[in-house]
Amino acid sequence: YIPQVEPRVAGTNEQPFALLEGRSLSAGWWRLLGSPEINDVVERALANNHVLQIAREQLANAGEQVKIARSGLFPQIDASSNIARRRYGQSFLGPIAASIPAFSAYSGGGVFSYDVGLFGRTRRDISMAKAAQDVQREGLEAARLNVAAEAVMECLNIASANAQIDILQSVILSDEKNLQLVTQAHDAGVATLTDVTTAQSQLDHDRTLLPDLQQAKDVAYDGLAFLTGTTTARSKLPEFTLAKLTFPRNLPLIWPSEIVRARPDIRAAEAELHAANEAIGIATADMLPKLNLSATVGQQGLVGGPAGVAWSVVGGLSAP
Repeated sequence: YIPQVEPRVAGTNEQPFALLEGRSLSAGWWRLLGSPEINDVVERALANNHVLQIAREQLANAGEQVKIARSGLFPQIDASSNIARRRYGQSFLGPIAASIPAFSAYSGGGVFSYDVGLFGRTRRDISMAKAAQDVQREGLEAARLNVAAEAVMECLNIASANAQIDILQSVILSDEKNLQLVTQAHDAGVATLTDVTTAQSQLDHDRTLLPDLQQAKDVAYDGLAFLTGTTTARSKLPEFTLAKLTFPRNLPLIWPSEIVRARPDIRAAEAELHAANEAIGIATADMLPKLNLSATVGQQGLVGGPAGVAWSVVGGLSAP
């Protein structure tokens, strides 16, 4: 039997825990444990965790997609140029083509186009992109909460393992002294060989518990190293003990209805539903006619010859 070590409570030990109804945890909730070591490890995990880095990049990508969608509200400007060697065939201009020699010509200029968006497809694109950005933002917040919680749990596992190892080592020391006393009693003829065997068995049994606790501690350190984005744990992470932890006396209690609003995965699901609704609107708009306006202006001419301004304005209406 290994007794558990209880961490101290903020304030006096006689004061009980209290639940603050309707309160919510602060963003840095782990600071309530009063451990600078845990604070440092959690901050390192939030800054260096690979999963969070991926989530941040995905959120940045979603932000760029919103910018791309918003660009549909404005005319698109492109540049075009070409140069070609040509000869017209009789099927194009008839017999007169025989009198036109082969020639080299070029053209260059700007192309302006604009999708009028008669039925709101562009704005639906923007709204869907924003909803996708909200999904990524809530996903990042969920990952952040998960990483912080896992980091704190690993720290507590290490502290618990350290406390149990300390107690077990004291128990083993007591077993060794007990075996010594029983052996001396046996030599003096006041104890039996069975008593010596029993004391030795108890010592051997308690010693077998130590490797499992040490392994659990090492596993927790490896998990903490992964969370903080490092490859080796023991050389860069501190020791944790229950004696240095302060459990807060007042604990916030969130109403169930508030939990629904507070959970980032539920908020992400709402954003996904919003994006799906916008996708329906986009599909509906694609069933309706589209009006596109385009214009070009530039220079055209023969290579080595004169050039002149050329332009065109086109309006196009297309329907599926």
